[in-house]
Amino acid sequence: MGDLETTTSSISRKEAAHQVYKGKLLSRKVCFQRRAFSDNGYMSALHELKKHFQSENNSQRILKCYHIEKVSDFIYVSFEPWKCTLGQALRFASTQGNKREGLLPNQVSFLQKFFGNSSVFWQAGEPTPLLVSFVKDMLLSLSDLHRCGILHRNLDEESFFIVKNPDHPNQNGFILKLGNMRLAKSTGDRDVVGEPNFSAPELSDRTRHEGPTNDVYLLGLIIGYALCGGKPLYLQPMQKGSLRHTLEATSLFKQFPEISALVKSLLRVPYSERCSASSAFSHVFFWSNEKKVSFLHFCSSEMSCYSSYDQWIWKPMLTSMKNIVPNGYWIDKLVPTLQADIGKNNPYNDLSSLPNLVRIIINYLVHYKDNEATIKTTIGHFPETILSYFITVFPMLIPELRFLVSGRLKHIGVFLPYLQ
Repeated sequence: MGDLETTTSSISRKEAAHQVYKGKLLSRKVCFQRRAFSDNGYMSALHELKKHFQSENNSQRILKCYHIEKVSDFIYVSFEPWKCTLGQALRFASTQGNKREGLLPNQVSFLQKFFGNSSVFWQAGEPTPLLVSFVKDMLLSLSDLHRCGILHRNLDEESFFIVKNPDHPNQNGFILKLGNMRLAKSTGDRDVVGEPNFSAPELSDRTRHEGPTNDVYLLGLIIGYALCGGKPLYLQPMQKGSLRHTLEATSLFKQFPEISALVKSLLRVPYSERCSASSAFSHVFFWSNEKKVSFLHFCSSEMSCYSSYDQWIWKPMLTSMKNIVPNGYWIDKLVPTLQADIGKNNPYNDLSSLPNLVRIIINYLVHYKDNEATIKTTIGHFPETILSYFITVFPMLIPELRFLVSGRLKHIGVFLPYLQ
């Protein structure tokens, strides 16, 4: 087979016409796809190789494509080795290892060792560092691809490949890399390279729009699928005009507003309101506790400058307050000892306003050493536990504040690190 040497049987079957094998290319370990030969198929493989070459040098998160070779009735396309796809890992973990379609024994052994159950992605009701790092890898890889002027156009959970990378800081050194670029094209390229089975809503409109936001929409579905533990976001995703969330997605978004804000920003319609893959990193989901506290500080300082006479900011604040606490009275959400302490120290303040809620949280954070013993028992002794308490009581607080800032206060320099 020329420079390509087969060393093992197929490791997975992605499509009837495509089988994936392990082998060697000039002594380099590779995975390669064997595809049925046709003139169009060979041109498509050359196109795919070109897109890989255009993007690989600018990213560590694009799967490397090495070589194309035609032998007899087949095309062999060789890539850097991978362990499995993200979709395979999610299905295996979410079914406790029972879903094995398309997997061969060596992949099953790998998945049993590292992805044997759902706890690898969720523990104690929280996404694990591994899952968060996979979400980051997906955003980074797509951001890198777009920076090279390339649209993927066919993203799904099988487009991300788990590769062993000892230098990666996450658990076991796994990294996700983006591949499956048979339908990729350069921005503005008029060449026809096939149509994907599923696409963003704006590609079905009369005023068809093609651009990076198409990929971002598909990535939002994949990230939502991953964060839902391998369950889809929508009951009928093909009916884009009347989408309804699954029970798993509804529960996830209710429990984790930060996840909800991230996923919904990737799926917004119209496409002009959708975030980019790179700007998604500014979302609260990726913030450290220190960044959340500093953001609250800046919000408190800035909002104290306005009153009800400043309707351009006051009305949006009232809307945000209703999203944080439906009845508008945030004081009612707190335990009686905390209500009494706040009432004693703030006798003349409006205990339903958003600026006062943020100011009071900041006061408890700043003066954590001086808080009374009964208050410390309720909210905690240190800034981290105090922040955690208020986020638990008001889970929509920081996402709503960020949304408010992005719409009304984005021109203020101190907020730029929280929006870009």
